[in-house]
Amino acid sequence: MDYKDTPLWDESLGLDERLDYLIGELTAEEKLHMLGTGSTEIKRLGITERMTLGGEAAHGVEARHDQAHNSDKKGICTTAFPQPIGMSATFDEGLVKKIGQVVGYEARAIYNSGDSGLSRWAPTVDMERDPRWGRNEEGYGEDPYLTGKMASAYIQGMKGDHPFYILTAATLKHFYANNVEEGRDRISSDVDARNKLEYYLEPFRRCIVEGGAQGVMTAYNEINGIPCNVNSEVNEYLRDGFGFTGHVVTDSADLSQTVSSHAYVKTLAEALVMSLKAGVDVMTDDAELVYRAAKEAYESGQLTEDMMDASIRHSYGTRIRLGMFDPYGVTPYAGVSFDVIDCARTRRLARTAQQKACVLVKNEEGFFPLKTEGKTLALIGPWADEWHNDWYGALPPYKSTVYSAFSEIVPQERLLLDDGLDRVIISCSEGYVKIDEDNLAVLTKDRGEASVFSLNDWGSGRVHLRAASGLYLRADGTRIDVCKDEVFDWFVREDFDVRNRADGRQEINTWNGNRVCVSDGRLAVAGNAPMAFTKRVPMEGDWESGDESFIFRVEVIESGCERAAELAGRADTVLAVLGCNPCVNSKECVDRENLDFIESQSKLLKAVTG
Repeated sequence: MDYKDTPLWDESLGLDERLDYLIGELTAEEKLHMLGTGSTEIKRLGITERMTLGGEAAHGVEARHDQAHNSDKKGICTTAFPQPIGMSATFDEGLVKKIGQVVGYEARAIYNSGDSGLSRWAPTVDMERDPRWGRNEEGYGEDPYLTGKMASAYIQGMKGDHPFYILTAATLKHFYANNVEEGRDRISSDVDARNKLEYYLEPFRRCIVEGGAQGVMTAYNEINGIPCNVNSEVNEYLRDGFGFTGHVVTDSADLSQTVSSHAYVKTLAEALVMSLKAGVDVMTDDAELVYRAAKEAYESGQLTEDMMDASIRHSYGTRIRLGMFDPYGVTPYAGVSFDVIDCARTRRLARTAQQKACVLVKNEEGFFPLKTEGKTLALIGPWADEWHNDWYGALPPYKSTVYSAFSEIVPQERLLLDDGLDRVIISCSEGYVKIDEDNLAVLTKDRGEASVFSLNDWGSGRVHLRAASGLYLRADGTRIDVCKDEVFDWFVREDFDVRNRADGRQEINTWNGNRVCVSDGRLAVAGNAPMAFTKRVPMEGDWESGDESFIFRVEVIESGCERAAELAGRADTVLAVLGCNPCVNSKECVDRENLDFIESQSKLLKAVTG
């Protein structure tokens, strides 16, 4: 019999009937393979590997394919909307629902083209209690009511208006009291009963009751000493309290971290069983690891088929409602095509959202709207003509900077530009650093051949060096070269920590705590330090050691502050375009160390304001 003729694929039957058939047909061995986000192929039932759960969509469909699991695929330009904190600042639920609808249709179009990603891990409804939190860009603010209302509107757009079928399944992040990146896989959020109910859980409740969220992701942290993925509050509040009927997933690799980071249990099998008992259905971890843990638990009697059946009912219930098991394209969203992605309508909506998201905090002496007619305008700062991507958003079809925008309204002869960055050369006892034809950082005896770098100091031991070609210096393995024209990666290999010695020279640390050295006529990386996200790893050894292969001189040959001050003196109006880098100063895994303005940018601002 063709699998499309089975009850699982019969759209005229109720959800429970279809799930009853699925559960009855599965073997215990097959069930053991169905507790992760992926979908093992079962040909006789028409289950394919494309029926996976997962994908990001914080403010647009993340289709960049820059993560390990999808790096072999081509990126897709989807519509990029303001960050959630900006969407929330519009106070316009109708607008945010339209944004969610665009996200839902674009995700559906990508799925219909043969890709995956119908279950999206958004919105993030964690409360933003600390401005130092690295992921504040993902949330909707510090107020549980506002967060609940705006995120619910986003969800309503994502899920569509059909009474049964879901356009795209929204997954709430992260359940709950998740507000720290440093140590997030082992820290405990100690929460009293009132804060729990009135503050932290309220946006989750509202997004389930009003928004109709289909998924929830647990947080990395503990709640009062209990890791979130094994916390019985998943059942107690989400299912029993809020009436949630969808699926619950762990955060990435959190099954493993219950053992390795929290040390809450000794084995992955124990962690898996406790997660299922708590109400978690899907383990977002390596598929083979999840299977082995399930197999061990099943063979030892800790895991029963009834427990697996409950998990499968939730996760495959979502898949059925997404239309993954409908024959002959009867799903109302089966005909959604690529035409809906990044079209004129979605671009207009993105522009409207951006305009409404802007908040003018102060307008002293009526400075805005800016008068440019007949005046010379200077745009100064590292952000003046730069555009930086952030996590979990779209790959935009075009990029607009402050300079490119003003270029449309101010004649070129009256528009001045300077990034305000120092220009430097790097030398050592063996000569000067230059970038050769293979983009390697090598040494030359001729000072005139030295490569000139723009030095951007983002603070906290994070310095970027950009060559004249526009490519950034990076450390990758033992190799130091220039490779990319954009700083964007999970590990920012373009980060260098330039530290001053007492003798006026410098020693340089790489992004993960290794030392930069001279080896065989080129720059190289010494050592093999572990990967580091947040705090700079101290360099080993004596800073005042006499080993010349580790000692450099970073020489400023042109002062950015002096150059910018001169430019500002020739302008009628100066706009200093300053700010943090979303992949450096704070992001997932990286909290801000303080709320101070970046020191190098403070000096630049002081220089141009006199």
